[in-house]
Amino acid sequence: MDIYERLDFLLKTKQMTAYRLSKELGYAKSGTFYAIMSKKVKPSYDTLTAILTRYDDINGDWLLRGTGEAFKTAHTRPGTTTTTLPINVTENLKETTAATAQLSLLTERVVALGQQLQDREEIIQLLKQQILLMRELMQRQTVSLQ
Repeated sequence: MDIYERLDFLLKTKQMTAYRLSKELGYAKSGTFYAIMSKKVKPSYDTLTAILTRYDDINGDWLLRGTGEAFKTAHTRPGTTTTTLPINVTENLKETTAATAQLSLLTERVVALGQQLQDREEIIQLLKQQILLMRELMQRQTVSLQ
């Protein structure tokens, strides 16, 4: 995961926009952070230290080098309790993404199987109607032959 992906992960985890982060870091223009996020420029040392100063729950080693956990403690939403157990956010994110993709595929498969089942039920009903018509036709022919 490169620095841009780590910054994007932080924005998503903290449910922030680049505009809001740039304002919280005290930038007069939000374009600075948009330029970073669009990979036009690399984040400066000052920008990274400002992020680490503003958000003391972020692991500096992870932000700067991509090593270790993303957060010093389990990340929670404001107003909730923070646990002191370290977590591997990157791995959890990968597992969650993979599980979500699998769930999506399974959901699509269930829908497709449901449609197949409905189609087969319709075919069975049509075949039953054809059988009834054939029996009726055979009975008419039998009566007319007598």
